Amino acid sequence: MRLKISIQFLSIFLLIFSLLACQTNGTTASANEVKKEAVAGQSKDAEAAPKPAKTQKTFTYQYEVRPSKTHSEKAPALILLHGRGSNAQGFFNFAQRLDERLTVIAPQAPLAMGPNQFQWYKLDRKGPGQNFSYDGKEVVQASKDLMTFVGEMIQEYKLDPDKIYLGGFSQGGIMSLGTALTNADKIAGVTCLSGQLYPEFSEQIAQQKDFGNLSVFISHGTQDKVLTLQKIEEAARLIKKKGIKLNTNYYEVAHTMSQENYQDWAKWLSEELNQ
Repeated sequence: MRLKISIQFLSIFLLIFSLLACQTNGTTASANEVKKEAVAGQSKDAEAAPKPAKTQKTFTYQYEVRPSKTHSEKAPALILLHGRGSNAQGFFNFAQRLDERLTVIAPQAPLAMGPNQFQWYKLDRKGPGQNFSYDGKEVVQASKDLMTFVGEMIQEYKLDPDKIYLGGFSQGGIMSLGTALTNADKIAGVTCLSGQLYPEFSEQIAQQKDFGNLSVFISHGTQDKVLTLQKIEEAARLIKKKGIKLNTNYYEVAHTMSQENYQDWAKWLSEELNQ
């Protein structure tokens, strides 16, 4: 009798245990499913949420670019600097008619003067007329910044580092000529249109011995009252004295670039690329 009761008790115990076990397993399964659904929901939310924009590259200057029409890599390049009071777009219009082998890059000067007017370094008026003063240290730093930009462009557009040309008008010409002459190991040629050579550069150039294969194109108006012909003639004499290949062109105009000047410059650039 006792054995029968014990067997019945054991049977009831096992039945209760089984039911409890089933409930526990069911609860655990439900929790896992909820967890999976939550994770899935988070994934859907993540996909639906807007992704952060990729960080755009930043360069020393803003710029306009006309890629080479003949080279996908190792293209020769012209870095084209506008004059004081102008902007990159204004001078960039010249790029469309230059040799198609060139990648032409027109940076915009960093210092604003007014709406769409910029300068590479500050000029302070000294009395009446076209008399201005400047900070020599600021000019030298601007030149260093320009070379930093050149390096950025070589890397960004996979340019030919042995075929980098600088060129500019007025203040852009001053920047181009001084920077090229003091970095002749990195610049193949330079164009100075109605510019001059500042003492901050000429003093270093006078002591410098090696100018590599640097080629220089200078053009100027004989009637220029902004930057006189005398100043650039002094620079031309120093350049010749240093044995640098020089092409000088003077035109019966004021502080501007004539059509003849443009044609001579474009021809010089093409001849340089043929070498």
